[in-house]
Amino acid sequence: MNEPRIHFGMNCASISCPKLLNEAFTADKLDAQLNEVTKGFINSNKNTITHHYVELSSIFNWFGNNFFDGELIKYINPNSEVPIASASEIGFKEYKRNITET
Repeated sequence: MNEPRIHFGMNCASISCPKLLNEAFTADKLDAQLNEVTKGFINSNKNTITHHYVELSSIFNWFGNNFFDGELIKYINPNSEVPIASASEIGFKEYKRNITET
């Protein structure tokens, strides 16, 4: 689909997945809705973001090339509440598959 934000609009019902949007995606609001779920996921507890260290959801590891050809900081920075230094270290969180893990 050549649209990386779709990763945050889908929900696989596991604890590590993006939060489900509480409305239907519609053609007339799709861009705004995808922006909302992208910012929500990036700034959620599914990622840990500081100025010099980023620990991201495994979604970014598995589908990294979908996000500016793997330039994750470049993709995340415009959506992050915390500005990330370009040379920051990147790690990835363990993916929690079931819905009861914390």
